[in-house]
This record gives sequence, structure tokens and C-alpha cells, in this order.
Amino acid sequence: MGKAQEIAGQLGSALGLKVDKETGIIYGHYEGYSTLLLPISGGERPPVIHVSVASPEHGTDVRHLKMAVKEGRALEGCHTRGTRVQFEIPEHSDKTLIADVEKGLNQATGFLKKNGYKNCCEICGRIRPTGAVRVENATAILCKECYPVFRDTVLDEGSEKVVRAKAPVLEEDRPKAGEKQPEVSREVPDSRETSSADRADATPQEARPSAESPEAPRIMPSENRKEETRSKALFRDEREASSESTSSEKKRKKKEHFFAGIFGALLGSLLGACVIVLMGRLDYVAAISGVVMAVATLKGYELLAGRLSIKGIVVSILLMVGMTYLGNRLDWTITVMRVTANAGEGWGWGIKESFLKIPELIKEGTIPKDNYLLNLLMVYGFSVIGAIPTIILAVRKLRRR
Repeated sequence: MGKAQEIAGQLGSALGLKVDKETGIIYGHYEGYSTLLLPISGGERPPVIHVSVASPEHGTDVRHLKMAVKEGRALEGCHTRGTRVQFEIPEHSDKTLIADVEKGLNQATGFLKKNGYKNCCEICGRIRPTGAVRVENATAILCKECYPVFRDTVLDEGSEKVVRAKAPVLEEDRPKAGEKQPEVSREVPDSRETSSADRADATPQEARPSAESPEAPRIMPSENRKEETRSKALFRDEREASSESTSSEKKRKKKEHFFAGIFGALLGSLLGACVIVLMGRLDYVAAISGVVMAVATLKGYELLAGRLSIKGIVVSILLMVGMTYLGNRLDWTITVMRVTANAGEGWGWGIKESFLKIPELIKEGTIPKDNYLLNLLMVYGFSVIGAIPTIILAVRKLRRR
């Protein structure tokens, strides 16, 4: 597996999209938009976001679409070709690639949603359900009615002969019976589309369908074996794409069981408190116990609640603060019990008495105040370190919703 394919696999998994393992193209429906992420420079730069959209108010006006770039730092450029819109993502380091692409997608689709943009077919220019397709080295975002035309043109004449709409055909612009069809132009796909990376993934199918097939885009059996390996569709038809999009939306909007989440966080924080006590008995540094406290509490909430929301994070943090203090005090309680047992006959103070006497012992100086506070602060500090990655991941998921 090449570097581009490996990076694409990681991106696709993180974004909930499909990946062509052969070429590294990522595709699917993101926030309701048929989307292609086309890799460039062998995956060394962020992929380019491709959508085909139109707005009843703005059409596909590049001047308006470029305003999406100004809404944040996640995009650095916008270009249009007919109804195809390309958003460019700034340079990244390998460590921030997934986060950078996700921010770019969220900024782009957020702008499109806010301004009423909808999926639009690249060939007929009409606003309707679409899916991403690939025939040989050409990719497109089409409705099912236009797929046979695109496929036949590419296979018989080449991708440079594909006729694409210059502009979207809006409701008020649709020709009436007997009127001339709107002008379209012959355009060569973007150079980044015609590279070896410009074939998108799908379950391999057996052949090229007939132009009359009502199920297009769907790959149907063909007698010509040579053509069987030349055509591949990302989505069999817009129903499959719509179903996938709906399924993805349901996952994102999964119901949160708040009280069950509180119980899960409580169990997780109790586990963390036990680890604090155990590490204290073994005379280990508090680092691992703080991390366990944070991760166990947050994950406990997420597992039983179904998802981790902002209020879940707040509840988890409150439990972490309380249980970390409790765990640290129990650790000192056991120390006091041992010391008093060794000081005289019998067991000495019981657990209740030892627990309640700790503030008094700190005040008297029997327990060094500096040691007590330093240990407590260390556990809190490492709890924060353990919590930050989990909270960041949860917030990213919430933004995507």
C-alpha cells in the first residue's frame, strides 16, 4: 500500500467516508453533500474538496463561494468549473492532517448549508440527488439519469468530449416544452482529476450497463469483457447515496442517555480513585492514576450515555475533581491508619477516624502540608493531561453534527 492510500485510509475512517484503496480517492456524503476528496502530490499535501452544488439565489457564483474561504482559516482557495466547486485546504503537518481536512470540510459544508446550496448534477445542471462516479480516469458528480451519457462519452470518445453544464439550471430557468435547451460547454476535467489518483472506490462491479438502464448509475453485465474493467461507479444510484447519508446522520444524532451517562462516569471515576489509592500504596508517581481517572470517567459516560456531549463533559469533570480529591485523601487515610497502628497496641485509629482527622493532622504539621498538596496537584495535573485528548475528540464530533 502506497503512502497516499495509507493516508486516505486514515482520513476516510476518521471522516466516516469511503476510500478507494487503489487510488487514495475519498468519497461519500458529508453533511448531505456528495463529496470527493482528490489527493494531490502523492498525498503529501491536503486533498482538494470537490462538490457539485448550486443555490437558487446565487447559482454557482465563484465570487460568492469564495466568501467561504474568509469564514475561517481552514480553507485557502476556491475555484469553480461549471457546477463543480473545489475548495483547497492549507498545507499541513502529518500530525494535524486529519484535523485540518475535517476543519476544511466543516467550514466548506457549513457555508454551503447556511447559504442554501444543494447537490447539483454536473451534466444537466439541475438540483437533484447526486452520487460520485468514475469512468476510467474521469470523475464526476451526477444524477442517475446523466450517468449513462457520461459513461458512454468517456468510453467511446474520451473524457475531453464530456459535455458539462456551464451553469446550474434553476427552477425558473428550466426550458418549457419546445424551447431550446440551455447552452452547455465542453470542458476538460481539472488536471488534478485526470491523474492516476483520479479513480474513486466502489465495490468492483462486473460490467458496463446499457444506456437505457433505469437504474443508472449502476454497473450492469456486459458482453464486452474489456469494458467490464473500465467503468466503476462510486454509488449505484442516488438511493444508495441517500441511504448512506441518512444512516450517517442517524449515527451523528444518536440519542444521549444523560442519567445512564452519569452512572457510567461515576463508575469510571470510582475506578480512577481506586487506582490513585493503589498507586499510592505502591509508592508510584501519581501520573498514571491521573490519566486513568480522566479517561475512565469520560469513557464511562460515553459508553452508557451513547455519546459524549458538552453537558456530559461538564458532569465528568465535576466527578473527576471530586473523586480525585477523595482518592488522594483515602490514600493518606490508609497511611494514617498504618502509622497509628504501629505506634501502639492494637490497630490504632479506624478508617473513619483517620479520614476525619486528616485536616487536623495537616494543621498540626504531623502531615506535611506541602507533601499533601503537591501529591494532590500532581494527580489533578495528570488528570487534565489525560482528559484533553478525549475532550477534543468529543468536541470535534459535536461540531460535525
